[in-house]
Amino acid sequence: MLSRLARLAPTAQRGLPALTRPFHTSKPVANLYTPEEVKGPSGTIVDTPGIIDQYGAIPFVGLLATALVSKEVFIIDEAFLLACNTATVATVAYIGIGSGANDFFEAERTKDNNRFHDAFNAVLESINLYKSVETKKLEKVGVIRDLCTESREVNVAYLKFLDIKQRHEARKAMISKLEAIQKRESQEEAHEYQAMVTEAIEAVRASYTDASNTALRQASLEYAIKSVGNVTDLESDPVRIALLKTIDQILGDELGDEAE
Repeated sequence: MLSRLARLAPTAQRGLPALTRPFHTSKPVANLYTPEEVKGPSGTIVDTPGIIDQYGAIPFVGLLATALVSKEVFIIDEAFLLACNTATVATVAYIGIGSGANDFFEAERTKDNNRFHDAFNAVLESINLYKSVETKKLEKVGVIRDLCTESREVNVAYLKFLDIKQRHEARKAMISKLEAIQKRESQEEAHEYQAMVTEAIEAVRASYTDASNTALRQASLEYAIKSVGNVTDLESDPVRIALLKTIDQILGDELGDEAE
């Protein structure tokens, strides 16, 4: 074992400058240096890249592991393989069980979140429903207030209409009564005038048939003879004149009686 390490010492010494560089400053793949970058500017000292800088960290680690295993510096036996197998199974089981548990708890969390959101949405809907109901109640109050205002206005207008209607009915009734009185008075006046004319005609007829009133008969006869075939002067008729005088006398007597 020590002889093998002694044989590897020169190689390790040549690789020590490159190993002094930290791995986080090197790339896992080979760096691509152009010839100009390798040579550098003229008159300057160029820092030659090491193994890790040239080929990357992954190939170096792989070659180192291969060398360690092939030179039996690190012996891989049944125990190591069993340990690797056990670690692999444990890792896979850990990952699988962790993934299943994570999925299970994630599903439960999703269910709880959905249940919470559904409950929250139900509360919001109930609040919105309550707000809408209260808003409709307030609107109903406004409608009732407007309805009461319109009802008062309609009642006032209806009372005014009833007042005017009663006045018109009273006026109409008064006019009907006055017309009835006027009609009755007109009938009474016509009846009285007819009675007066009848009385005057009877008086003139009695005066005409009176044996002592020869002048009226003589004048009437002369007027009749003169007007035979051509009656033009009605105002000169003695009977007419006597009738008008009798009517005026009767009217004068009635006016005198009323004055008394």
